[in-house]
Amino acid sequence: MTFKVFNSFLLAFFLKASLYGYHHSITDSTIVFNEVIVRSNRLNDFGIGLTVQKLDSFALLRHRNQSLAELLGGETSISVKSYGPAGLAGISIRGGDTRHTAVLWNGLNLQSPMNASFNFSTVPVGFIDEINIQHGGSGTLFGSGATSGAIHIDNSLKLNESSVAEAGCSIGSFKTYSQIANISFSSKSFATRTRFLHRTGANNFTFINNEKLGHPIDTLKNAAYNGYSFMQQNAYRISKGSIICADFWYQKFAKNIPSEMTDMLPGKDRQTDENFRFSVNSSHSISDFQLFSRFGLLNDKIIYNDALSHSLSIIGEIEGKYLIAKHHKLNFGVNYTYETAYAEGYTDNPYRQRGAIFGSYGLSVLNERIVTVLNYRQESVNSNFVPFIYSINTRIECLPDLFIKSNLSKNYSLPTFNDLFWKSPGAIGNPDLLPESGLSFEGAIKYNHTAGNVHLLNEISVYKSDIDNWIIWLNNDKNIWTPINFENGVSKGLELNSELEAHFSDFTFQFSFMYAHIIAKPLTTNNETESYNGKQMIYVPRNKLSGNIYIGWRSYNLSYLHNYTGQRFTSPDETLNPFNLDEVSISKDLALKNYSLNFFFKIENIMNTAYQLTRSYAMPGRSFLCGLNFKFHSK
Repeated sequence: MTFKVFNSFLLAFFLKASLYGYHHSITDSTIVFNEVIVRSNRLNDFGIGLTVQKLDSFALLRHRNQSLAELLGGETSISVKSYGPAGLAGISIRGGDTRHTAVLWNGLNLQSPMNASFNFSTVPVGFIDEINIQHGGSGTLFGSGATSGAIHIDNSLKLNESSVAEAGCSIGSFKTYSQIANISFSSKSFATRTRFLHRTGANNFTFINNEKLGHPIDTLKNAAYNGYSFMQQNAYRISKGSIICADFWYQKFAKNIPSEMTDMLPGKDRQTDENFRFSVNSSHSISDFQLFSRFGLLNDKIIYNDALSHSLSIIGEIEGKYLIAKHHKLNFGVNYTYETAYAEGYTDNPYRQRGAIFGSYGLSVLNERIVTVLNYRQESVNSNFVPFIYSINTRIECLPDLFIKSNLSKNYSLPTFNDLFWKSPGAIGNPDLLPESGLSFEGAIKYNHTAGNVHLLNEISVYKSDIDNWIIWLNNDKNIWTPINFENGVSKGLELNSELEAHFSDFTFQFSFMYAHIIAKPLTTNNETESYNGKQMIYVPRNKLSGNIYIGWRSYNLSYLHNYTGQRFTSPDETLNPFNLDEVSISKDLALKNYSLNFFFKIENIMNTAYQLTRSYAMPGRSFLCGLNFKFHSK
């Protein structure tokens, strides 16, 4: 069967599965389809023992004209590794690499099969309706790559709502500009929305070059960027309990890559990222049974100077959820993923076929004061089975609003195509690599209390994860980068999250505080990796702190963010200094019948701190951003 015929067959199969049975009239009192389009969410239903942070609408609004990397760096305890503004940006959760964090868009994992990475700087926050940051391993729920956490990005449409038209623009330091537009229409049975964003910047900021003798003041050169994103969403209610959604997301982002701070000449390299993402989701409900199906096509291209890298992923999944009895819930499903890639560094075009069966059983007793969930997953890769994985989640309500949570899980992560097949003069893959696997545990105490107009949340979590065959790229004695399996590694630590929210008449106050203490160390008896043995993983700070204060009075809004990032190793013997960053933003809302205006002004890096997220790549000092957003909605 040719590749083209196979793709056509798979698409037809899942579209047919999505539409099957929609001619029946059904009802389900547990789901309100006429308000929000419901997609299967295994995280909420079967990840009860996991630590999850949901960013509120204020956080999304504050960063609406910025990237996902800037949102996560400013509003969470996640560590962001970036090669400068708008440059390649990855994240680290609980000591893992970007490859250990799944990025799920409407249930589809966007991680590249080439290197399991995801460039968070290319995703506009203005395209995100809801985002949840899940800490801890969840391989049973979301498969390979969800070893240390997952980022859940959702685009939700609402039926039977007013039509909306929005437009906004911003201007900032270093010739930074952005324009965003959003048009949506909604009726009882059909909803559609179109989004567009364009952003550009010169990135020609000055900085103190601490990497050169005498610490001269330099100007960053060859760092301009230009990108645009387009998203089209459609949803159709076929019957009272049946909805089908089709989402299309295209974006192209081009950036010049500056030289390192130690180089004497400006860089000449350039990279263009082009992403084509398409998904079809359907939900169908009959009494106590719900059927979900999804199909996804992810086509990603990277052009580095004149070298092309291209990957294609095709994902199909069918999932059923059944309420057996009042206190018993069952979930089961199958997943098929086809991955292939092309790069000049590959000796051949690799491909991989992955199949998986997964399921969950949830039991609640004592009026849901005690809830336990068992999850399992069995996956095969090119017809070879990978180790069976499982997780046990528990939530106990000890006192009103006081909960104890726990999660014990076995996880795994497959080697990427680059890990296995890359071959170039300076780097070579290792076809003998083994998949990473490990056992993790976390326990948490959560207090979630609401009294009148005041809401208080306090949660403290401790965790430990043992990782066998940890894959790390190292520079060997021949000055060639190659991946190897560390025999074992450990990641352990503590996380604290505290939130306070109060509403009084025209006044709103919010305070949040997040702290993460992380110890992540590879352990080995191999002479080749002895220098890394027992030392903190590179670019993983032991301490990360984030705090935010928001004050709203009538139509005025004021917020202050503070972040502290501790010392980070960049090699076994070199470190980057800790740093503090501050940000303040002010906005004003103006409502006029069917129209509303929002004016905002933001100052970033108030103290003009000199810092680096990646060694030898400059970051800007104090900068400014201001803009205007316009919204029209029909009655």
